[in-house]
Amino acid sequence: MPARATADPLWITVPVALRLPGLTSVQTAPSWEARVAALPPPDQAYLEEVRERYFGTLAFQDEAEQRELVRQGFPMPEEWLAARELPTSELERLADAGSVKARMFYIDRVSQEIGPRQARGDGLDPSLPDERALLGRIGRASAMTSELLRRSRSPFAAYVVGRFLSAMSHGNPPEPFAASFLMADRLGHRRAMELQKQFLTAHPGTDASAIMTHYSALRSAFERR
Repeated sequence: MPARATADPLWITVPVALRLPGLTSVQTAPSWEARVAALPPPDQAYLEEVRERYFGTLAFQDEAEQRELVRQGFPMPEEWLAARELPTSELERLADAGSVKARMFYIDRVSQEIGPRQARGDGLDPSLPDERALLGRIGRASAMTSELLRRSRSPFAAYVVGRFLSAMSHGNPPEPFAASFLMADRLGHRRAMELQKQFLTAHPGTDASAIMTHYSALRSAFERR
């Protein structure tokens, strides 16, 4: 997509440090739902799954909130669709080249691979080439998490890392993702605590002490030098 003038009211320029290479701006919309509704049905279905995966943290209710989220590094629908078309190897290459947004999408991609297996309690067999390759991707994603938090200072990075930690754990416990709302609040996401309250209501029995343990780990990763 070609670069567009910052003053163009129909487009929002993505901060240079938070761009997926090749995508410099995103279209304005009155809400996430309205933007998604303008897309083809297959894209709508994919983006609805993404929205649910991140428990509504990507949603915005007006253009002003959308601009704030773009500034904070939250991926917009165009960015999710562009990343979906990239092979995992290309996302990894872009991430290694320094793209913060590519790191977000790479970690998310790996979460999607390992999460269902951990939910079922399936193990990984390192003697099998495909399993070895997945273990390698898990290691790469894990190594990216701390730097992603520190370098981007994006509230959405907290959600990506929290979801990855949940996906990596046996049974996909909710506590790591619940902790990410606290980290996102610290990094400036205004709706984080409201959404955490909704998340905890949807996941009764969540262990409060485990949430704080995971939050402390996220803070340590963010503050590490």
